[in-house]
Amino acid sequence: MRFGVVLGLWVTTTALAQPVQAPFSVETATIPSSLAGDTAILPDRWSLQRDYAFGTDTTNGGFFGFLRDGGVGLFTNFGAVGGVDALPRVSSLSQVTRGGLVATTALVAGRVLLFTTLEDAGFVDVAARPFNVGSPRTIALADFADAGAHLFFESGASSLTHWQLVEDNGRIDAIPRGVIALPSRPEGLAVSAGLRRVYASVGFGGVFEVDPLSMPPTVINVIDAGSSLDIVDGLAVYPQRDGGALLITTLAARDRYRVYQARPGSVAPLTDFIVTSADGGRQVRAGRYVDVYSGPFGPFDAGVLVVTDRLSLSGANYKVVPWPALANAVSPPLPIDLPFLAHLEGGALGADAGGRDGGALDGGQNDAGEPDGGRRDGGLDAGQPDGGRRDGGLDAGPSGGGSSGGGAAGGGRSSGGGGEEPPPPGCCSGAPSSSVLPLAGFFLWLRRFTQHPRRRGRRPPR
Repeated sequence: MRFGVVLGLWVTTTALAQPVQAPFSVETATIPSSLAGDTAILPDRWSLQRDYAFGTDTTNGGFFGFLRDGGVGLFTNFGAVGGVDALPRVSSLSQVTRGGLVATTALVAGRVLLFTTLEDAGFVDVAARPFNVGSPRTIALADFADAGAHLFFESGASSLTHWQLVEDNGRIDAIPRGVIALPSRPEGLAVSAGLRRVYASVGFGGVFEVDPLSMPPTVINVIDAGSSLDIVDGLAVYPQRDGGALLITTLAARDRYRVYQARPGSVAPLTDFIVTSADGGRQVRAGRYVDVYSGPFGPFDAGVLVVTDRLSLSGANYKVVPWPALANAVSPPLPIDLPFLAHLEGGALGADAGGRDGGALDGGQNDAGEPDGGRRDGGLDAGQPDGGRRDGGLDAGPSGGGSSGGGAAGGGRSSGGGGEEPPPPGCCSGAPSSSVLPLAGFFLWLRRFTQHPRRRGRRPPR
């Protein structure tokens, strides 16, 4: 095991300037206890208007799937839940994860559980066998594209257990890949598929970056915890189109959150923020856990952030913040990198196209390989005769711009019949370019008036 500390790139969690306010738009129903646990986001996979923000009860036991309006759409009780993570789809597990993949840890049972959603709005266990692992807590899924699907979790020790996930007769099995030593027990985990890194918060030890694919795995301290008020609890990763990532951390003792620009081996703080009501009168307190998704989620077209609120007036619950509400409150603004922009910019997203940093190579949509080659929610239709938008806005090339599945990993070409165009200026620096934002705004506006034939109950034209 190589264990390194890069002092020159080491930063502390000492408070930045006055935090910006990010107002929440939705709050979920409450959970039975005051200890709202980990959260994860899974966008609707079947056009059923069932986007899920998962929540956990770490005391009374219970796993909740909150709908886009905050109501409970799913509940199951298998004892206290340690952690949860979700991916819209996993490229190497494409058949068994058409409904997404959800991983949870059952503390009392001592098991890792794997689920996917069904077209009838149900959930089904997809584990090939019982995964008994002791006392599992925090957990993270990773889609590293050609390097396969992976699962990382903590099971009561100062280490990170690493499994590779594989398909086995329509179910998912796990191959042990070893145990990665950490200085102390990890409290939070997050994965950047673009960087192929795992981030682990370890209390007073700060945050460590793990390269799990190197031999042996490398572990680098990238954030020092500083004082007891600056201990990092939860982590989340927002993917960027240029392959970079924003690392979001929770500082529960300060009732605030921090955003870092993450690159391999280093992070740089960008801003602190707090989550409040729209009028700023209520602030989320003791929010230990966070998750982020950059794609459409219910009425929020440009991504959402979900945080725990253990001290809510109505009881412990979760708050949903539209990502632009945070991004535009910062100066300069944080990037708003919509997953479907990959279709417009030549398919450059790769493994990050799924929005939640690790979607499938087809852009994270479970129908990108369908004959229409586009999104089921309207908006893009790479398989139409004009090869681009059905309204003729873009033309990917003659006769559909490629294969019947809509082209390559990112969903086809934006123009021209032979080869990809270079990305617009500034698109790969992390911030949206001036040429991309107006186009993105137009498509988001048009999406409200355009429905794909599947939504109206008819088969799309062939």
